Amino acid sequence: MNETENNVMGIDEMLASLETMADDMESGSLSLEESFAVYEKAVGMLRELEHRIGDAEERIMKLTEEGNLVPLDEGPGPMPE
Repeated sequence: MNETENNVMGIDEMLASLETMADDMESGSLSLEESFAVYEKAVGMLRELEHRIGDAEERIMKLTEEGNLVPLDEGPGPMPE
């Protein structure tokens, strides 16, 4: 799977694909060369996922009620009634 294919896949699809890759490697059914190739693809996919999740976190931070940039773990505070 190359970078272009990663860009076509959604986050959920990429996570499912990574899980399948991990299962394949853990099963012991792959040769050493195949395991390295799968590992290499998985690392590329993980990098893309980190980038996408970082972008999503940034967008969420920008969408606080007051429009302030607030880290996700702090939250925007209590909702007004």
